[in-house]
Amino acid sequence: MLDIHLISTTDKEPVVATDDLYLRYMAAFEASTGHTADCAACQADQPCQTGQPLHERLARLQDAYSERQSRRQR
Repeated sequence: MLDIHLISTTDKEPVVATDDLYLRYMAAFEASTGHTADCAACQADQPCQTGQPLHERLARLQDAYSERQSRRQR
């Protein structure tokens, strides 16, 4: 199933994201930053047992997305 999320709107029509990698990257970003907002250890750059996998997933997806974007610009 394809997830479609509204990412912005213009004066004329909404812009949606249907790119699976982008959607996973943004979900990981939300999970990581949401957790960090409430976790003193993660805020101090000492990831807790719960935060460590969230931050690692975000880093992996960010790297993959950045790499793909740089390949597209070549």
